[in-house]
Amino acid sequence: MHSDADMNESVYFKEEDLSSRELTAFPLDVLQNKHIESLLLDYNDIKELPPEIGMCIQSLKCFSALGNSLTSIPESFGNLGQLEEVYLNENELVKLPDSLCRLKHLKVLKLTGNQLKVLPEEFGELTALEKLSCDENILFRLPKTFGCLENLRILELSCNSIEKLSEGFGMLRSLEVLNLCSNKLTSLPESFGNLPNLKTVDISVNEIKFLPSHFNSSLTLQKIYIDSNLLQTLPDWVSNLENIVEFSVKDNQFQNQTLSDSFPKVCKKLKHLDLSGNFMSYLPSTIGELEKLEFLHLGSVIGELERRNFQNGNWLAEIPNSICCLTNLKQLHLDENQLNELPRDFGSLISLEILDLGQNLLHELPESFGNLKCLRVCMLSKNHLMWLPSNFGDLSELEDLRLDDNELAELPESFYKLSKLKTLDLFSNRLIEIPVALHQLKNLVRLDLDCNDFKVPLSQIPQIITQSKYPERDPNLKDNWRGRARKDITNLDKDIIKAPNYGPLEDFEPPPPGLNLSEDCLIMAMKKNMSIWKSHSDTSNAQRKPYRPKQRMRIHYDSGSEDDNEDNEKLVHNLDIDNECEGSYEDSGTDYDNPDDDEDDDDDNFEPPIYIQPTEWSGLKQSVPDKGTQENVQAMLEDTECWDDEVNENAKQFDETPVYVHPTKLYYTPIDCGKFTFAPFDIHEESYVKRPERYPVEDGQFENCDIDDTEDINVDPVF
Repeated sequence: MHSDADMNESVYFKEEDLSSRELTAFPLDVLQNKHIESLLLDYNDIKELPPEIGMCIQSLKCFSALGNSLTSIPESFGNLGQLEEVYLNENELVKLPDSLCRLKHLKVLKLTGNQLKVLPEEFGELTALEKLSCDENILFRLPKTFGCLENLRILELSCNSIEKLSEGFGMLRSLEVLNLCSNKLTSLPESFGNLPNLKTVDISVNEIKFLPSHFNSSLTLQKIYIDSNLLQTLPDWVSNLENIVEFSVKDNQFQNQTLSDSFPKVCKKLKHLDLSGNFMSYLPSTIGELEKLEFLHLGSVIGELERRNFQNGNWLAEIPNSICCLTNLKQLHLDENQLNELPRDFGSLISLEILDLGQNLLHELPESFGNLKCLRVCMLSKNHLMWLPSNFGDLSELEDLRLDDNELAELPESFYKLSKLKTLDLFSNRLIEIPVALHQLKNLVRLDLDCNDFKVPLSQIPQIITQSKYPERDPNLKDNWRGRARKDITNLDKDIIKAPNYGPLEDFEPPPPGLNLSEDCLIMAMKKNMSIWKSHSDTSNAQRKPYRPKQRMRIHYDSGSEDDNEDNEKLVHNLDIDNECEGSYEDSGTDYDNPDDDEDDDDDNFEPPIYIQPTEWSGLKQSVPDKGTQENVQAMLEDTECWDDEVNENAKQFDETPVYVHPTKLYYTPIDCGKFTFAPFDIHEESYVKRPERYPVEDGQFENCDIDDTEDINVDPVF
């Protein structure tokens, strides 16, 4: 609230900025400024506007109250006849006053992030309106007069519940930018094609099956996004988009060829083309005529490195040779197709920086592949590659290389030239010798050599060890923080991992305490099941990160001797996620493209996972929670947020095995690792559960101390 003295000094100010002042009520002294033209009240907690606002400051041209708690606008607001811009984003408005439609000079109206269900019926009287943002509301229809907004150029209506557009929508002759993404549209009116000046259109994430047969904006349109609809065909006007720059129709239901042969011949300005996640079986042979194309996506709509073994991409068995003419192409995504080979001149894509060929049927790469001098990221996961071209090392800019789940027996001699390589994934290949080239790759920070038959001791397999630059903490200060007593939180209960259990809960028994495992078993399990951890001092104690846990979990029963443990194992869960994880870590010869191969293995053919703790220390001093009852498990389920709806759909019961937590070096009380499940965290497998923060965090706790930041970590390969 301004004082009278302040008001006397600012009474003639034309702009009043009261943003972020923690106001809980409208500052009434502002109403005394008869000359004010701009009033900014953004990011306060104002719940209502005074009824007299429309009588006192009629010179106002710009009113902004972003991020408040307004639930309504007074009727007198329509008396502010000079208003040109109104910003009411991120409030709690459920209705607009009818008087708003009297603002004849209003050009900009922003209503994003409210709770509006409808707009006033006379909304079309705002004939001067040029920009309207009403996205992130709950609108289910537009008023019949909406087509009278003859000067409207930009219309944002995404994230609503609009089910239908009236035929009058085609009267918006000035419309240039239209965003109707994430609504419930099943069709577009035929008058939609009458819009003559559209430049950008986004109608993604609806349920549209057909597009209008004609489109008057075909010569002006520059960007169009029709992702995640139900389209099966494209109308003929799509091939006449002379000025199109970005075209995306990913995740629809096309069959066979999506684009006509004439499309590349006409759309010469196209730079971005996304056809991912459809049922395309072939491309037009003229695709190479898109000379300015920089981005081409023909793969999966799912962005994760590894996906389930069902088809998310297309069905391309080959790509036309003309694709090698796309010399300006920077990104090419062909993952999750049925490609057996690449064109011989594939190396002609000299501008290519990102290439994804994962989950195809490739057995080899063309010799010209080494000509991709600009390539930085190369994804070749889940193919059948047996060797790489001899000049593969000429990819001098390569930083990220994924070759996991192939059949490579060796790397080419030129591999050592990849001096900029930071990530190398060779998981699950047929390597029998440690690649000599690894000694030259000094910039590696991520390396996975698991599931290869090296025939050497574990200690001789190269690994990445991370070491903090920060000095070791003073052990004398372990119980306090900056001179203040620090609460002992080491006895807090551990998190519980809850994995789906397809059997009745009452049928499964928790393992008895006292399980003992041999040291060899512990080392092997450490290699396969443990996450990486960091030592603050001695890097020799740091362990390597395992990258592919098995997708089954067993509970061990101690029969009194270690030799009998294996016979007494009881299979509790069978989590069939990826075919390649079935059975042992040995190569199983699984056909990743055949989902019928994803069958349960018999218990006798399955290599059991082993739960371990490192041998360099004895464990973290903390209590281990007792095995809970069925009620406890259900209570814990309610507190857990799970990211994978697909898995949780049938997940009725859960395993309550405590998750192992790696100890710090300050505590050495032994714990029995046989009671713990080792949660998988690595680049190959997502965690089933979004685990909450383990311990509370104090303000300023991480200032001037060890922080998990890649810029503050020394990373050295160890050989």
